[in-house]
Amino acid sequence: MPWSMRLLAVALGLLPLVSLAADLPSAVFDPPPLVFEAPPRFAPLAGRLQKLNPQAVNAAMELVGLQGVGPPISIVLVPEDSEIAHQTSSWVSGYALVPSGRIVLFPDRQVSYPHGSLEGLLLHELTHVFVMRVTGSRTGPRWFEEGIAMVASGERDLEDRAWGVWTGLTATPTTLEDINRLFGEGPPSVQKAYLLSEALVRYLMTALGPDIPRRILAERADGVPFEEAVQTVTGRSILEFERDFWAQQTAWRRWIPVMTSSTIIWVAIMLVAWAAFRKQRQRASAVKRQWEKEEEQP
Repeated sequence: MPWSMRLLAVALGLLPLVSLAADLPSAVFDPPPLVFEAPPRFAPLAGRLQKLNPQAVNAAMELVGLQGVGPPISIVLVPEDSEIAHQTSSWVSGYALVPSGRIVLFPDRQVSYPHGSLEGLLLHELTHVFVMRVTGSRTGPRWFEEGIAMVASGERDLEDRAWGVWTGLTATPTTLEDINRLFGEGPPSVQKAYLLSEALVRYLMTALGPDIPRRILAERADGVPFEEAVQTVTGRSILEFERDFWAQQTAWRRWIPVMTSSTIIWVAIMLVAWAAFRKQRQRASAVKRQWEKEEEQP
Protein backbone atom coordinates (compact mmCIF):
# COMPACT_ATOMS: atom_id res chain seq x y z
CA MET A 1 0.00 0.00 0.00
CA PRO A 2 1.42 3.46 -0.84
CA TRP A 3 2.65 5.23 2.29
CA SER A 4 0.29 8.14 1.62
CA MET A 5 -2.58 5.68 2.13
CA ARG A 6 -0.97 4.60 5.40
CA LEU A 7 -1.02 8.28 6.40
CA LEU A 8 -4.70 8.40 5.45
CA ALA A 9 -5.34 5.33 7.60
CA VAL A 10 -3.88 7.14 10.61
CA ALA A 11 -5.83 10.31 9.79
CA LEU A 12 -9.05 8.30 9.62
CA GLY A 13 -8.22 6.33 12.76
CA LEU A 14 -11.23 7.72 14.57
CA LEU A 15 -13.64 6.20 12.07
CA PRO A 16 -15.60 3.17 13.35
CA LEU A 17 -13.31 0.55 11.80
CA VAL A 18 -13.42 -1.90 14.68
CA SER A 19 -15.99 -4.62 14.67
CA LEU A 20 -19.33 -3.07 15.50
CA ALA A 21 -20.61 -6.44 16.60
CA ALA A 22 -18.74 -5.85 19.86
CA ASP A 23 -21.09 -2.96 20.64
CA LEU A 24 -24.13 -5.23 20.89
CA PRO A 25 -25.44 -6.22 24.34
CA SER A 26 -23.55 -9.19 25.71
CA ALA A 27 -25.33 -12.51 25.38
CA VAL A 28 -24.13 -16.10 25.39
CA PHE A 29 -25.52 -18.73 23.02
CA ASP A 30 -24.26 -22.24 22.45
CA PRO A 31 -22.96 -22.39 18.86
CA PRO A 32 -24.21 -25.20 16.61
CA PRO A 33 -21.93 -28.25 16.46
CA LEU A 34 -19.53 -28.29 13.51
CA VAL A 35 -19.29 -31.61 11.65
CA PHE A 36 -16.35 -31.92 9.25
CA GLU A 37 -16.16 -34.13 6.18
CA ALA A 38 -12.58 -34.36 4.97
CA PRO A 39 -10.01 -36.75 3.45
CA PRO A 40 -7.40 -38.08 5.91
CA ARG A 41 -4.75 -35.54 4.96
CA PHE A 42 -7.06 -32.72 6.03
CA ALA A 43 -7.76 -34.30 9.43
CA PRO A 44 -5.29 -32.02 11.33
CA LEU A 45 -6.82 -28.98 9.65
CA ALA A 46 -10.33 -30.12 10.56
CA GLY A 47 -9.20 -30.49 14.16
CA ARG A 48 -7.84 -26.94 14.11
CA LEU A 49 -10.98 -25.46 12.59
CA GLN A 50 -13.09 -27.39 15.09
CA LYS A 51 -11.56 -25.11 17.75
CA LEU A 52 -12.77 -21.93 16.06
CA ASN A 53 -12.94 -19.12 18.60
CA PRO A 54 -16.31 -19.64 20.34
CA GLN A 55 -16.51 -15.96 21.34
CA ALA A 56 -16.22 -14.94 17.69
CA VAL A 57 -18.90 -17.46 16.67
CA ASN A 58 -21.14 -16.24 19.48
CA ALA A 59 -20.67 -12.61 18.37
CA ALA A 60 -21.66 -13.56 14.81
CA MET A 61 -24.80 -15.29 16.09
CA GLU A 62 -25.68 -12.26 18.20
CA LEU A 63 -25.07 -9.89 15.28
CA VAL A 64 -27.70 -11.64 13.16
CA GLY A 65 -30.05 -12.50 16.03
CA LEU A 66 -29.66 -16.28 16.04
CA GLN A 67 -30.47 -17.88 19.38
CA GLY A 68 -30.11 -21.52 20.33
CA VAL A 69 -27.87 -24.31 19.23
CA GLY A 70 -29.77 -25.57 16.20
CA PRO A 71 -28.78 -28.58 14.08
CA PRO A 72 -25.12 -29.36 13.31
CA ILE A 73 -23.46 -27.52 10.45
CA SER A 74 -21.71 -29.69 7.88
CA ILE A 75 -18.35 -28.41 6.63
CA VAL A 76 -16.72 -30.14 3.67
CA LEU A 77 -12.96 -29.76 3.10
CA VAL A 78 -12.48 -30.33 -0.62
CA PRO A 79 -9.14 -31.26 -2.27
CA GLU A 80 -8.11 -29.65 -5.55
CA ASP A 81 -8.27 -32.90 -7.52
CA SER A 82 -12.01 -33.29 -6.82
CA GLU A 83 -14.82 -32.70 -9.29
CA ILE A 84 -16.24 -29.92 -7.10
CA ALA A 85 -12.92 -28.05 -7.21
CA HIS A 86 -12.74 -28.40 -11.01
CA GLN A 87 -16.22 -26.90 -11.32
CA THR A 88 -15.46 -23.94 -9.04
CA SER A 89 -13.50 -20.86 -10.09
CA SER A 90 -9.90 -21.07 -8.87
CA TRP A 91 -10.10 -17.81 -6.91
CA VAL A 92 -13.04 -19.03 -4.80
CA SER A 93 -11.81 -20.33 -1.43
CA GLY A 94 -15.17 -21.37 -0.03
CA TYR A 95 -18.92 -20.85 -0.02
CA ALA A 96 -22.13 -21.74 1.81
CA LEU A 97 -24.93 -23.60 0.07
CA VAL A 98 -28.49 -22.28 0.19
CA PRO A 99 -30.79 -23.53 1.69
CA SER A 100 -28.97 -26.55 3.15
CA GLY A 101 -26.44 -24.44 5.04
CA ARG A 102 -23.63 -26.81 4.04
CA ILE A 103 -20.22 -25.10 3.86
CA VAL A 104 -17.58 -25.99 1.28
CA LEU A 105 -13.93 -24.97 1.79
CA PHE A 106 -10.91 -25.48 -0.50
CA PRO A 107 -7.87 -25.72 1.83
CA ASP A 108 -5.36 -26.16 -1.03
CA ARG A 109 -6.20 -22.75 -2.43
CA GLN A 110 -4.65 -19.56 -1.22
CA VAL A 111 -7.29 -17.88 0.88
CA SER A 112 -8.41 -14.95 -1.23
CA TYR A 113 -9.60 -11.52 -0.22
CA PRO A 114 -11.33 -10.56 2.00
CA HIS A 115 -10.19 -13.40 4.29
CA GLY A 116 -6.77 -13.65 5.86
CA SER A 117 -7.07 -17.25 7.06
CA LEU A 118 -9.22 -20.34 6.82
CA GLU A 119 -10.56 -19.54 10.28
CA GLY A 120 -11.70 -16.14 9.03
CA LEU A 121 -13.21 -17.72 5.93
CA LEU A 122 -15.05 -20.31 8.02
CA LEU A 123 -16.47 -17.65 10.34
CA HIS A 124 -17.61 -15.66 7.29
CA GLU A 125 -19.43 -18.66 5.82
CA LEU A 126 -20.88 -19.62 9.20
CA THR A 127 -22.40 -16.15 9.38
CA HIS A 128 -24.14 -16.82 6.07
CA VAL A 129 -25.57 -20.03 7.54
CA PHE A 130 -26.73 -18.14 10.63
CA VAL A 131 -28.51 -15.59 8.42
CA MET A 132 -30.22 -18.44 6.53
CA ARG A 133 -31.42 -19.94 9.80
CA VAL A 134 -32.73 -16.64 11.12
CA THR A 135 -34.60 -15.76 7.93
CA GLY A 136 -35.70 -19.25 6.93
CA SER A 137 -33.44 -19.03 3.86
CA ARG A 138 -35.18 -15.86 2.69
CA THR A 139 -32.08 -14.48 1.05
CA GLY A 140 -31.63 -10.74 0.97
CA PRO A 141 -29.58 -8.57 -1.37
CA ARG A 142 -26.07 -9.95 -1.81
CA TRP A 143 -24.44 -6.72 -0.61
CA PHE A 144 -26.36 -6.83 2.69
CA GLU A 145 -25.59 -10.44 3.54
CA GLU A 146 -21.94 -10.20 2.48
CA GLY A 147 -21.57 -6.97 4.41
CA ILE A 148 -22.91 -8.63 7.56
CA ALA A 149 -20.55 -11.59 7.09
CA MET A 150 -17.63 -9.20 6.59
CA VAL A 151 -18.44 -7.34 9.81
CA ALA A 152 -18.83 -10.63 11.71
CA SER A 153 -15.55 -12.13 10.51
CA GLY A 154 -13.77 -8.75 10.90
CA GLU A 155 -10.22 -10.12 11.08
CA ARG A 156 -8.65 -7.72 8.62
CA ASP A 157 -5.57 -5.81 9.77
CA LEU A 158 -4.99 -2.03 9.63
CA GLU A 159 -3.69 -2.04 6.06
CA ASP A 160 -6.69 -4.02 4.82
CA ARG A 161 -9.03 -1.66 6.63
CA ALA A 162 -7.18 1.41 5.34
CA TRP A 163 -7.39 0.00 1.81
CA GLY A 164 -11.09 -0.54 2.33
CA VAL A 165 -11.54 3.04 3.52
CA TRP A 166 -9.49 4.34 0.60
CA THR A 167 -11.50 2.36 -1.94
CA GLY A 168 -14.78 3.38 -0.36
CA LEU A 169 -13.85 7.05 -0.32
CA THR A 170 -12.49 7.18 -3.85
CA ALA A 171 -15.05 4.88 -5.47
CA THR A 172 -17.47 6.29 -7.99
CA PRO A 173 -20.99 6.19 -6.53
CA THR A 174 -22.34 2.74 -7.33
CA THR A 175 -25.95 1.69 -6.96
CA LEU A 176 -26.80 -1.20 -4.67
CA GLU A 177 -27.97 -3.18 -7.68
CA ASP A 178 -24.63 -2.61 -9.42
CA ILE A 179 -22.76 -3.75 -6.30
CA ASN A 180 -24.75 -6.98 -6.39
CA ARG A 181 -23.75 -7.44 -10.03
CA LEU A 182 -20.06 -6.94 -9.20
CA PHE A 183 -20.13 -10.20 -7.22
CA GLY A 184 -20.75 -12.08 -10.46
CA GLU A 185 -17.68 -10.68 -12.21
CA GLY A 186 -13.92 -11.26 -11.91
CA PRO A 187 -11.72 -10.98 -8.78
CA PRO A 188 -11.08 -7.17 -8.93
CA SER A 189 -14.81 -6.45 -9.18
CA VAL A 190 -15.60 -8.98 -6.46
CA GLN A 191 -13.04 -7.36 -4.16
CA LYS A 192 -14.64 -3.97 -4.73
CA ALA A 193 -18.07 -5.48 -4.05
CA TYR A 194 -16.88 -6.91 -0.71
CA LEU A 195 -15.32 -3.61 0.33
CA LEU A 196 -18.40 -1.57 -0.51
CA SER A 197 -20.74 -4.12 1.08
CA GLU A 198 -18.86 -3.97 4.36
CA ALA A 199 -18.73 -0.17 4.20
CA LEU A 200 -22.49 -0.03 3.63
CA VAL A 201 -23.34 -2.29 6.56
CA ARG A 202 -20.87 -0.53 8.86
CA TYR A 203 -22.41 2.80 7.88
CA LEU A 204 -25.86 1.42 8.61
CA MET A 205 -24.74 0.24 12.06
CA THR A 206 -22.81 3.41 12.87
CA ALA A 207 -25.54 5.80 11.77
CA LEU A 208 -28.55 3.95 13.16
CA GLY A 209 -27.33 1.42 15.74
CA PRO A 210 -25.39 -1.88 15.91
CA ASP A 211 -28.60 -3.90 16.26
CA ILE A 212 -30.01 -2.75 12.90
CA PRO A 213 -28.90 -5.85 10.90
CA ARG A 214 -30.60 -8.34 13.22
CA ARG A 215 -33.75 -6.22 13.34
CA ILE A 216 -33.92 -6.17 9.55
CA LEU A 217 -33.31 -9.92 9.45
CA ALA A 218 -36.11 -10.43 11.99
CA GLU A 219 -38.46 -8.61 9.62
CA ARG A 220 -37.26 -10.82 6.79
CA ALA A 221 -37.98 -13.89 8.93
CA ASP A 222 -41.60 -12.73 9.08
CA GLY A 223 -41.70 -12.62 5.30
CA VAL A 224 -41.35 -8.85 4.94
CA PRO A 225 -39.63 -7.84 1.65
CA PHE A 226 -36.15 -6.42 2.17
CA GLU A 227 -36.87 -2.85 1.10
CA GLU A 228 -39.96 -2.74 3.32
CA ALA A 229 -37.96 -4.21 6.21
CA VAL A 230 -35.35 -1.46 5.87
CA GLN A 231 -38.07 1.19 5.83
CA THR A 232 -39.77 -0.29 8.90
CA VAL A 233 -36.59 -0.64 10.98
CA THR A 234 -34.70 2.51 9.95
CA GLY A 235 -37.44 4.90 8.92
CA ARG A 236 -35.57 5.42 5.65
CA SER A 237 -36.20 4.05 2.21
CA ILE A 238 -33.44 2.02 0.62
CA LEU A 239 -32.87 4.87 -1.85
CA GLU A 240 -32.48 7.36 1.01
CA PHE A 241 -29.98 5.04 2.69
CA GLU A 242 -27.99 4.70 -0.53
CA ARG A 243 -28.03 8.47 -1.06
CA ASP A 244 -26.93 9.21 2.53
CA PHE A 245 -24.10 6.68 2.34
CA TRP A 246 -22.61 8.18 -0.81
CA ALA A 247 -23.11 11.71 0.50
CA GLN A 248 -20.88 10.80 3.44
CA GLN A 249 -18.23 9.33 1.15
CA THR A 250 -18.32 12.47 -1.01
CA ALA A 251 -17.81 14.64 2.06
CA TRP A 252 -14.69 12.69 3.04
CA ARG A 253 -13.49 12.55 -0.55
CA ARG A 254 -13.14 16.34 -0.63
CA TRP A 255 -10.31 16.05 1.88
CA ILE A 256 -8.34 13.32 0.11
CA PRO A 257 -6.43 15.59 -2.34
CA VAL A 258 -5.52 17.87 0.56
CA MET A 259 -4.50 15.15 3.01
CA THR A 260 -2.36 13.22 0.52
CA SER A 261 -0.97 16.02 -1.66
CA SER A 262 2.82 16.33 -1.95
CA THR A 263 2.63 19.93 -0.70
CA ILE A 264 0.94 18.96 2.57
CA ILE A 265 3.31 16.03 3.04
CA TRP A 266 6.38 18.23 2.55
CA VAL A 267 4.96 20.88 4.86
CA ALA A 268 4.50 18.19 7.50
CA ILE A 269 8.07 17.00 7.01
CA MET A 270 9.40 20.57 7.27
CA LEU A 271 7.43 21.20 10.46
CA VAL A 272 8.77 18.04 12.06
CA ALA A 273 12.32 18.92 11.00
CA TRP A 274 11.94 22.49 12.31
CA ALA A 275 10.61 21.24 15.65
CA ALA A 276 13.54 18.83 15.99
CA PHE A 277 16.03 21.56 15.08
CA ARG A 278 14.47 23.98 17.58
CA LYS A 279 14.60 21.37 20.33
CA GLN A 280 18.23 20.66 19.56
CA ARG A 281 19.09 24.38 19.73
CA GLN A 282 17.34 24.69 23.09
CA ARG A 283 19.32 21.78 24.47
CA ALA A 284 22.59 23.23 23.12
CA SER A 285 21.80 26.61 24.70
CA ALA A 286 21.06 24.96 28.02
CA VAL A 287 24.38 23.10 27.94
CA LYS A 288 26.24 26.30 27.04
CA ARG A 289 24.63 28.17 29.95
CA GLN A 290 25.63 25.37 32.30
CA TRP A 291 29.22 25.55 31.10
CA GLU A 292 29.28 29.34 31.62
CA LYS A 293 27.98 28.95 35.17
CA GLU A 294 30.65 26.38 35.92
CA GLU A 295 33.41 28.70 34.55
CA GLU A 296 32.16 31.60 36.72
CA GLN A 297 32.47 29.55 39.89
CA PRO A 298 35.78 30.07 41.81
